[in-house]
Amino acid sequence: MTKLGGLFHRWQRNRNASIFTSKHYCACTYVAVLVPQKAFQVEEEYHDKAKYCPPPLGMVIISILEIILFCCDKSLRTASNVKGPISVLLLYDPTKRYQAWRFITYMFVHNGEFHLIVNLVVQLFLGITLEVVHRWWRVLIIYLAGVVAGSLVASICNPEVILVGASGGVYAILTAHIASIIMNWKEMEYPFVQLLIYLIITICDIGSAIYERHISPTSSGVSYTAHIAGAVAGLLMGINIVRNIKVTRSEIVIWWLSIVLYIVLMGVAIVWHIAGKTYFPVQND
Repeated sequence: MTKLGGLFHRWQRNRNASIFTSKHYCACTYVAVLVPQKAFQVEEEYHDKAKYCPPPLGMVIISILEIILFCCDKSLRTASNVKGPISVLLLYDPTKRYQAWRFITYMFVHNGEFHLIVNLVVQLFLGITLEVVHRWWRVLIIYLAGVVAGSLVASICNPEVILVGASGGVYAILTAHIASIIMNWKEMEYPFVQLLIYLIITICDIGSAIYERHISPTSSGVSYTAHIAGAVAGLLMGINIVRNIKVTRSEIVIWWLSIVLYIVLMGVAIVWHIAGKTYFPVQND
């Protein structure tokens, strides 16, 4: 009876393993490059760090809201006004800084379909892969931190700027991947290669934004300072809250440095906005 019980237990364990493999194969393949690979060697670690059911929906919900608001705003536009009432209410307007929600809600306003589609593609592809391992609420905090940092810094660098788009949040997600690599360096396979890829993407994109704004004959009006601020916020906030599979002493030092630097930078930006009333345009009711 004991032998039969052992055989049954082994059969059941193999059966569960095959079900687990088939159920998670696609999702595992999707994030295979982005998740610390050595963690996958231990099933308990994998189970604890990555969940695919229910699927990560944070970035999906944000993206759906952006699509709905864009379509509604476009349908409400008139011939005499290129911006609809939703855009006017949500975009960051330097003459209405007292309406504090604009420092966040400008992410729901986009300059045309192409601007919207590019942001959606990048934030869904990069955001979902982060949500699988680090959970949706962590990714959402990083995303919003990039959005807020983008509006605060861009408005300080250019007090007259009007901001639309979610690029600050998108760049925050991009550099959060870099933070995940830094904090899980020893658990990653080929961490240097992955880090180099993300750094090249970030630098090239910010560089192209600077070129289009200051060098190109036809300026695009892109606020690259919002991109840079979002990227820095995503990196610092990502180091603070992404999951760290195995904490080392050096990573603890990096964690403290990042959180202190983030608090100082955000504190300076917030105080500047509160105290520097004469620096910004006159507020309109």
